[in-house]
Amino acid sequence: MPSSPPRETFQLAFLNPVDRKAGVTSTITLRARTCPDPLTTMRGKPMISTSDIASIVRLDDGHKNREIDVGAVDTILESYQPLSVSALIPILQDLHEHFGYLPEAALDHVGRALDISTTRIYGVATFYNQFRLQPLGKHVIRVCRGTACHVKGSASLLEALEAELGIKAGTTTKDGLFTIETVACLGACSIAPVMMIDDKFHGRLTVKQIPWLIKAVKREENKNVTESPVLSETR
Repeated sequence: MPSSPPRETFQLAFLNPVDRKAGVTSTITLRARTCPDPLTTMRGKPMISTSDIASIVRLDDGHKNREIDVGAVDTILESYQPLSVSALIPILQDLHEHFGYLPEAALDHVGRALDISTTRIYGVATFYNQFRLQPLGKHVIRVCRGTACHVKGSASLLEALEAELGIKAGTTTKDGLFTIETVACLGACSIAPVMMIDDKFHGRLTVKQIPWLIKAVKREENKNVTESPVLSETR
């Protein structure tokens, strides 16, 4: 049996939010495979950078400890018996299809099954755009960043949208209502700058219209809650 690939141990220093004012630095020790294999870059370096790892260390947006259906994860793993590290990407694809994103608890479970670290799995998950680490919000807002929209001011629209919702592109509001995504093109250049809320196009937008659009969606949400059958029966 071939020996295990060598591992490199390195330390990552970061500011603890609690001690940030005092300038206290915390340190964590990380281990990463350095030999070429399917989960590393062509040069044999870990695909996950120290900045990515720092983001993972700080990750806690309400999704980190979310309970999942472990049975569903086991069913997916059983379909790849005998288990091999080379099956990691298709396993992640199946998990993403089932959950709609990659829950941390599921990645921990996969890591134990494949005998690899969760950090290493995150390296793969953050390398490919097809994977997301948070669930999509109920309403997905896609902002076009193509050339035509960029020239017409889509960057300002995105900034206004992020400020209105208090999140950055690629993330979801804590109430699970909105997700912001950026796309290369929505195929509606004639009405640039354009964005989509769910399956509806909104073109020739201005920054002043962003708060109005968000409030309109929220009003519709409140209307749906008020008119739900359960509430109607209690009137």
